[in-house]
Amino acid sequence: SDMESDTMFVVARGDVRMFMEGVEIRQCTISQVLNVLALTSDHYIPSYTLASSSASELWALTRAEFTSALDAFPAEKRRMALLISHPLNSLAVSSSSGGSTTPPEHEHHRSTDGTKASASCDLSGFEIFRGCSPEFLAWVQDHLE
Repeated sequence: SDMESDTMFVVARGDVRMFMEGVEIRQCTISQVLNVLALTSDHYIPSYTLASSSASELWALTRAEFTSALDAFPAEKRRMALLISHPLNSLAVSSSSGGSTTPPEHEHHRSTDGTKASASCDLSGFEIFRGCSPEFLAWVQDHLE
């Protein structure tokens, strides 16, 4: 893919696979974070593409929303900076655990006028958000698309 991205994704459910030059390199697991570097780089171009062979749900957080979250919660800046600077170490699924195949507890809400549903889940179960303050998690939750 030659397209810039400014959005991090979290796999909420479904069958999401990662490809490089047409070769499958990973089957993504529930709660896996993708494109985390898009939150830190103005010109991030992923070296992979994502595809799904069934209905899947990914939650999105843009760089602008993430920056706003860090501005609103300065205590989280250092922790997130460490995670983002070492995404392969801190966000990789341990091969010994096999990764979670069960989605975190979540439910969907639809407004009375039938507009966009919002997801509600325990974000602390996602690797990137472990250890974050409840207030920060609530802010991020409110801004996931």
